[in-house]
Amino acid sequence: MPTSVAACGTKPALASLLVAAGLLTGCIEHRAAIDQSEPAATLVDVSGEYPTTGIERSSHLPQEIRATAWRRNDAGSIERAEIVAATALPWWQRFPADLVSDLLIPKTFIVEKRVTVSVAPLPSYTDAQLEHMARAHGYAGRAQNTP
Repeated sequence: MPTSVAACGTKPALASLLVAAGLLTGCIEHRAAIDQSEPAATLVDVSGEYPTTGIERSSHLPQEIRATAWRRNDAGSIERAEIVAATALPWWQRFPADLVSDLLIPKTFIVEKRVTVSVAPLPSYTDAQLEHMARAHGYAGRAQNTP
């Protein structure tokens, strides 16, 4: 049993201080996005989905989005791009700085990476050029008499 009124008031004050500290903590949000280009290309996510407008993801953890884009231009040649949108892990999210940024600063920090699809034409080669490059890289030539 407490001996004074002041001793009874410290436990609720400490509890309310801990609740307030928990509510006032900041956090970090990572946002990664791949935006569609103009004219639009066919975008393929690594999961096999075909988004029409682009890809966006967000989380408290660093994000990495990988995709491939294809487009046939007006001349009929194929254009392609490999796209990666990855958010960095900033110094203030690494230990021990994260103890201060997460627990003592009541603000949400945002780390964002946006990439726009930028396709480039694929080179076209003749059969002779392809065979020469294959031989140069150690691949055997075409079998002439195979069914």
